[in-house]
Amino acid sequence: MTTGPHLLLTRPEAASRRFARDMVGANVLISPLSRIEPVAHAKARAKNLVLTSANAVPAAVAIGADLPVYAVGPQTAEAARAEGLTAISAEGTAADLMRLLLRDRPEGLLYLRGERISHDICTELRQAGLTAEEAIVYRAVPTPLSEKAQTLLQSSRPVILPVFSKSTAERLRPDLSVAQNLYPVAISATVSEALGPPWDENTLISATPEGIGMRETVQRQIDTLRRLEGLPPPR
Repeated sequence: MTTGPHLLLTRPEAASRRFARDMVGANVLISPLSRIEPVAHAKARAKNLVLTSANAVPAAVAIGADLPVYAVGPQTAEAARAEGLTAISAEGTAADLMRLLLRDRPEGLLYLRGERISHDICTELRQAGLTAEEAIVYRAVPTPLSEKAQTLLQSSRPVILPVFSKSTAERLRPDLSVAQNLYPVAISATVSEALGPPWDENTLISATPEGIGMRETVQRQIDTLRRLEGLPPPR
């Protein structure tokens, strides 16, 4: 076990592993609060694909590996390129993706998404005069926090908890009622508020509401806790 704080990751397995590989100096425990399942869908005709999650990459490959992909950020774009797709990254949030699409105005857009979305990209594209369709290609099936994760939260060891969505914060609240030494990191102020007291007052908020900002903020918290424990900087 690495010396230093613990890092509890609750996103789906693949996303948690991608996040963990960039973190240095913490003991990582992955306990997904959901698992990703594909959803059967009719194969739609498209000239360009839109992705806001790496979870949609398998569907993008199945629909057409030769179709350009507009991705919300670098992690989604990287996952698409790893499967042989040509991806253009908006390098940020859904709002950044919308600005990119409105600038390029590509034809025949197909938005591949999950059952739940926080930003209705397809409707906004249509309102802007672009031809856009959508297909639900995956769902997130809820799973409980593991016993090992619950034990860690109840211990006196420092635990850093990145929280990426309001729904995740709301699901975590019952488990956090017994947490002893928690350091949440939220992707936005709205997500921080959803954690509820007392953790909303003890939460670091990412400087930017996307993956890169979260990675930088979490690593900064790891470094801070290591210094407080008198540990050397991670290599």
